[in-house]
Amino acid sequence: MIEKEPLLLMPQVPLPEKVVMNSYDIETARGVIQVSATQESTKGDGSVELSGESFDVKSIDYSHVQEHLAIHQDEKVAGSQFNGDLFNNSTTVVSFLAEVLPPILQYDQYGRVELTLDIQLPNHESLGYSGVKSITELEARGIHIESGIRISGGESAIEEGIKGAWYPEMARDPETGSFVVKKTEEGEIVNPHGKFEPEANIASVSSIEDVETNKVSIVIERDSKTARPTVLTIYPGEVAPPFPVKIATEDFSTNSLHGKEAEYWSSHAFIKFAG
Repeated sequence: MIEKEPLLLMPQVPLPEKVVMNSYDIETARGVIQVSATQESTKGDGSVELSGESFDVKSIDYSHVQEHLAIHQDEKVAGSQFNGDLFNNSTTVVSFLAEVLPPILQYDQYGRVELTLDIQLPNHESLGYSGVKSITELEARGIHIESGIRISGGESAIEEGIKGAWYPEMARDPETGSFVVKKTEEGEIVNPHGKFEPEANIASVSSIEDVETNKVSIVIERDSKTARPTVLTIYPGEVAPPFPVKIATEDFSTNSLHGKEAEYWSSHAFIKFAG
């Protein structure tokens, strides 16, 4: 394998919008993979300052995202989907990323890494299809958009005047490491209203070629307990703000139902492949 070049530009002052890192080639048994890595931010005013500590990508913890990756692979949830011919499970996605990520990354001023990789494979296959497009772009192409629940299994509700669904609080199973519904010793759900998600704009497309992408985004944050860089999410396409959510648990609470995330998602839609 060809050694990747050092990645960071190490700016002396914050750069607006995004920091373009570098491009490099990786020689594999399948041929040469061309990668262009861009670090940006969905927080604050969108500017990025590489002021946090650096870390080796070999130290990244992917365990928290293994289960999450399922929603980007089975086409049951509206949003980005990986190419099933290339990635048949979450392990293959993680292995691929470990191969193509720059060797060293650096946290931004928010203690995060929000990275988009533009990857050109030897046979020019797409990595998957992008799960988010602007409503203006979709409507101009005559694509139908409707509002609905994105993830099944929730309890339909109206919260703060917003239609959506509540989902039970989740907890990590100490034996399997997977996230499961948090229950008492008697088997009762501890908190049925742990997370609320509003309805989403969902666009159904019939041709996957319309939304194919060679980009994949990964968001990493330093774990407060282990201090390891931990992956929060991975998906095909470019970095987008988190979907609005209201979380109300004993250990954590947050509410972005009316923030800038909500403003972004009011003008964008998730893609659901209807073919």
